[in-house]
Amino acid sequence: MEIRIVIDDRIVSAVRRSRRPLAWMLGAFAFGGGALALAAPVEDLVTFEAGDIISAADMNANFAALRDAWNDHVIRQDMTISIANADGCGALVQALADLSEQVIRQEATVTIELAPGSYTCADTIYLQHPQGGHIQIVGEARATVVLNFPADTVGFANSHGHSVGRLASMTLTGATGGAGVNARGPRFQVEDLLIQGFDFGVQAEQGGVLIGTGLELTGNTEGARVATGSYMTLTDTIAAENVRGFVIQTGASASLGDCDAIDNEGSGFSTGGEAVIINSEAAGNQIGFEAGARGAISGSNLTATGNYHGFFAVYGGLISVNSPTANGQEGYGFLAEDFGYLDLAQATAMGNLYGFVANTGGKIRTAGTETLGGNTTADYSPAPVSVNTAASGIYD
Repeated sequence: MEIRIVIDDRIVSAVRRSRRPLAWMLGAFAFGGGALALAAPVEDLVTFEAGDIISAADMNANFAALRDAWNDHVIRQDMTISIANADGCGALVQALADLSEQVIRQEATVTIELAPGSYTCADTIYLQHPQGGHIQIVGEARATVVLNFPADTVGFANSHGHSVGRLASMTLTGATGGAGVNARGPRFQVEDLLIQGFDFGVQAEQGGVLIGTGLELTGNTEGARVATGSYMTLTDTIAAENVRGFVIQTGASASLGDCDAIDNEGSGFSTGGEAVIINSEAAGNQIGFEAGARGAISGSNLTATGNYHGFFAVYGGLISVNSPTANGQEGYGFLAEDFGYLDLAQATAMGNLYGFVANTGGKIRTAGTETLGGNTTADYSPAPVSVNTAASGIYD
């Protein structure tokens, strides 16, 4: 960085009238009076009293102190901070606090590496660096690095205006309450995490954006939750043995690809918002794919296996998918009721109690040829017709 200052009699007079160090005065002029936060105070090398002669050497010394302090404040190249297991979770918190006093240039990435072992964390770890998109926190592997959090505590959280570059390769364990990862900022990226024991495994809320891949969300109240006004993208993610798997609230949106909901007590995929889901499966849940009031699911290649109901649109919810498959549900493969709407192309219904059911204002519209077989009570209820003539029904 090059600083050019033209010194005239007004500046010299100001310095002579002040008892502040010259470096402080020149810093104020050089940076236009703006606040410049440095990691440590600039040392007083040369000070001046009224009437002193200011020499070039003295000025250079003070400028050098200011320059060195600024350089120490800026990270210009990639760096790695290693956290030993013996130093505990507190060392991670301290490393983040130290980084808060640094500026990370665009070309640099700071990686905090956690050594294998179990870490007991007393409170939420907040990620709020202004250049947080250039910080990544990684473990050796999620099987070897475990962070434990107390009850009613969020694990990792960012806030409005703060991104997180990457949180990866570890296990986060809660004791009920809170969320494993809570995104409120513009981007929180997570990879290769096992998250268990929280109210929400991963959550985006208050306008937050969470992007994740390779997650396993198990034993939480909800595996993944997207709150009103927020957005989440997940790929290659499993939500298993939660109360509900993937939940998108009214006014929220999500994009899910290659995601599986397995053995959740309620719905595998549930939306009151907008969800695009592709190449995903729901197995062993109460409901595989559910669109409720104001909810919409669109996508392709979705499979429901061994749930009570496979695809369920209710209270005006919409499910519009290509190539959906419902195999082996205890109840209905495809169900539209209470003005729910299923818009299906090339659907398969096999081995369910009923294949396609529309009642109490629900509608099912099918395109292409359905694949049917082994539905023990009926393939269709009521029988499909070619023209939409009733408040509810199944229409080819």
